[in-house]
Amino acid sequence: AKELTLSEGAILASMPIAPSYYSPWGDHKKELFESQLYVLNRLKDRQMISEKDYKKAIKEKVSFATQSIGSIQAPHFSLLVKDYLINNYGEYTALEGGLKVITTLDTDLQEIAEKAVKDGAERNEELYGGTNASLVAQDPKTGQILAYVGSRDYFNDKIEGQFNLPVQGLRQPGSALKPFVYLTAFEKGFTPKSVIFDVPTEFDTRGNEETSYKPENFDEKFVGPISLESALAESRNVPAVKMLYLDGINNVIQNLKNFGITTLKEPNRYGLSLTLGGGEVKLIDLLNAYAILSQEGIKHEQKIIMKIEDSNGNILEEYTDNSKRVMEPQYIKMINQILSSSELRSPVFSASLYLTTFPGYHVALKTGTSQDYRDAWAFGYTPSLAVGVWAGNNNNEPMKQRGSSILAAVPIWNSFLKDALLKTTNESFNEPEPYTLPNKPMLNGEYENIITMNGKKFPQLHSILYYIDKTNPLGPIPSDPAQDPQFFNWESGVLLWAKENVVNFFEYNVSIPNTTF
Repeated sequence: AKELTLSEGAILASMPIAPSYYSPWGDHKKELFESQLYVLNRLKDRQMISEKDYKKAIKEKVSFATQSIGSIQAPHFSLLVKDYLINNYGEYTALEGGLKVITTLDTDLQEIAEKAVKDGAERNEELYGGTNASLVAQDPKTGQILAYVGSRDYFNDKIEGQFNLPVQGLRQPGSALKPFVYLTAFEKGFTPKSVIFDVPTEFDTRGNEETSYKPENFDEKFVGPISLESALAESRNVPAVKMLYLDGINNVIQNLKNFGITTLKEPNRYGLSLTLGGGEVKLIDLLNAYAILSQEGIKHEQKIIMKIEDSNGNILEEYTDNSKRVMEPQYIKMINQILSSSELRSPVFSASLYLTTFPGYHVALKTGTSQDYRDAWAFGYTPSLAVGVWAGNNNNEPMKQRGSSILAAVPIWNSFLKDALLKTTNESFNEPEPYTLPNKPMLNGEYENIITMNGKKFPQLHSILYYIDKTNPLGPIPSDPAQDPQFFNWESGVLLWAKENVVNFFEYNVSIPNTTF
């Protein structure tokens, strides 16, 4: 003991209350260091150590010996199960009680997942400086976790391999939240055929350069009028931000909460950047949200345990399906139809499109890349399997500029899915029920509105805010659209696009009062 530093001693003093929970090789290393800080603060408050010693101790970087846990399979998942047992049955029963535990893990799929993550992360490290990756696969019909890879190599300290990213990591999902923004829009009366303008747009209404918010698209291009289905499939940023505004951020967050995303608690901090990944989520939670899409709105509680018996063979616990409907299926069918269309996604994937298709299988896919390429995501699903992949660095350092979801996450997702699909039931998504397009410009899929004046027909181009009240999109056309604070910002971008792309536009377009560039 006399050879310990003050910092090391404080760590040991933190552990006896719950040695397994505070294990430096488990999922609660953060909590261990929080407990260490508590001990050091108590020592300082009681004047048992000096201020100088206290500051030195909290700055010291403590390292731990590599844990030797033999040939344990799926270490991150196994430790997740261990935590579950301790939390539900107590430490003594969990570790010494002779429990027989059958988990949900499919060893064949786990082997495929581990290889896909290992090979993909090694490739990413060489090409993009991304040393780690994670993959979780789930049976969307039951909520059972079938494969779980927390990192490329649990035993590799250089990449912080013991960090259990699916449950511990709070990461920005990039565009992976966009389907839920469009889902909320469909609930409000928009359809996949509705049109929005993808043009340079200022979203801040204060006229302050420091607070200016003008999102760019990934390809640094703007395509003008675009259907919502194409905007989602191509993951275009400006349309997504506009749809979040039209939805109302609180409505989107409530839907995400219904789908199991509980970490988005600061809407004022995210603002309209939420749709581009401005908030933080967990891989395990977002995977389940996509699994709900797979099941057309039925949420199945995630499970890692099939059966637990005590040492006498008594059944302590057995799998039961806890499920409930969180949304009507029609709107989700629209999302599934969009995300499973290789034709709609082809403009964004281009030469990598082959990684997203599996002949004979109907597979939906959405990707996401966070700011500065810190996180690359791929979420894909069929009615029988849901898979989520994250790629990046456990220490949150950014990857190189080209380390996007398409290049860093999708290859891992593809590598797993091409073999995993062979072990599942081949099912197709149900098509949406037939629906009638709303009788309003842009909502009906037409961005030109034809008006007649003095017997002549004049095509009109305006932003969508000219035609709808965002609180009631299907209601009457606003008598004064300028009452919406975003109106002039959106309108000026549309008119500028028209000036550059429509011949003789100002000879026939009827401008509304006070509309300027």
